[in-house]
Amino acid sequence: MPNTMAQALSVPQREQPVSGLTAAHVCDLPLDELLAQVNGCLGTTEINEPGFFGYITVHASGRFVIRLPSRASQLHRELAIRYFVTVHLGLPAHRFPAIVQHTVFDGAGNAIRASAGEHRS
Repeated sequence: MPNTMAQALSVPQREQPVSGLTAAHVCDLPLDELLAQVNGCLGTTEINEPGFFGYITVHASGRFVIRLPSRASQLHRELAIRYFVTVHLGLPAHRFPAIVQHTVFDGAGNAIRASAGEHRS
């Protein structure tokens, strides 16, 4: 199992998404401002397994929820939120450590894509 699971829509990588944000913006904006700009919000999960960073669910409206382990540290939360937003927007994820990986599932729960670190250069 990858270290991170993400449930999201398949989005091709691009330098600047429709939102106008770049990977640098995602990494630098205050979290509340970032989430407001991308129509996202936070929640928790009771999955607190070692190496699990959380998951994102994307609704048909485009709104998404990032769910993080309830016992996650502030650093863990910050890293996971910014990583999930980056992946959701289809931006390059080279700014994040290779240990952070994701799997994309379709609406039926089938894995359709996994990062396996290929987004690092």
